[in-house]
Amino acid sequence: MKRLVFALFACAVLAAAAGQSPAAARKTAVFVAGSTNVEIHSTKFFPTMSGNVSGATEDQYYIVCKLTFTNDLGFDTAPQPRNFVLQTPDGAVFVGTDTGDSALVGISNYGGTVPKDQKQDYTIAFRVPANATGTVYYQP
Repeated sequence: MKRLVFALFACAVLAAAAGQSPAAARKTAVFVAGSTNVEIHSTKFFPTMSGNVSGATEDQYYIVCKLTFTNDLGFDTAPQPRNFVLQTPDGAVFVGTDTGDSALVGISNYGGTVPKDQKQDYTIAFRVPANATGTVYYQP
C-alpha cells in the first residue's frame, strides 16, 4: 500500500511539473522493450531520491522493470543486475542495478544460477535522463 501511495504521488509530482493531470501522467507509458531472452512485464518511472550535490541541472530518473530472463545461452549462468543493460535508440547504454538509492528500497532479486533453458524473474532499475526509452538486453 505504501508503494502504491508513493507511486501515485510520484505520478502527481511529475504530472504537475509537465503540466498534465495525474490521470494523464499515469497513461503516459515509458517505452522499454525486451530482447530475445528478456521479456518486460511492467515498467515504472521514478525520480532519483539521492540529492544532486554537483549542481548539475540534468535530472536523473529510474526506470524500474519487472522482467523475465530466459537462459538461452547454452550453459548455466548466474545473472546479476549489472548484466542487464538498457540501450537507447541513440546508442547510450545504462547498466542495471537494484541498490544504491532510496527509490530502490524493497527490490530484491534471485542471486543463484539459472540453468540452461530455464526462466527467472527479476526487478531491475536503470538510472537514466528524462524521457529515456530503449531495449533491455542481457550481457553475460
